[in-house]
Amino acid sequence: MYAELKQIVCSDCGETKPVRFYKTAKKCRDCAKVDWAAAKAERRAAKRKQNPKLHKEADFRQDLKRNYGITVEQFQAMYDAQKGCCDCCGKHESEFRRGLHVDHDHATGQVRALLCTRCNPGLGYFEDSIERLEMAIAYLKKFKK
Repeated sequence: MYAELKQIVCSDCGETKPVRFYKTAKKCRDCAKVDWAAAKAERRAAKRKQNPKLHKEADFRQDLKRNYGITVEQFQAMYDAQKGCCDCCGKHESEFRRGLHVDHDHATGQVRALLCTRCNPGLGYFEDSIERLEMAIAYLKKFKK
């Protein structure tokens, strides 16, 4: 029964496949899926471009929940408690181009505080190791004039 099926060459990938594998008479299912995914991505990008502020807020909310398990309200409570300042160096976020970042323990996932764009990666580079930070302090003291 299937041996009698008509063979068609896909206009995109050029493969010859039985008609039963085609969604349309021009493209195979695999190629049609790719076109559908691209069209969906284009629609999503157009929506984001129309209202970037709304999507930025939604992305922020999702990132907080996914990466740190906290809500925007919890983030705001931390921000208010710290008065908008980095919990490590004490500088206000207005002194930096970007806002404060959520600092967390990579081993346990526990959220610690909000840090600036210098302190947060700095701790990360030292892998949250007190010993390595003390070694760095000793190094700086060695060359202090």
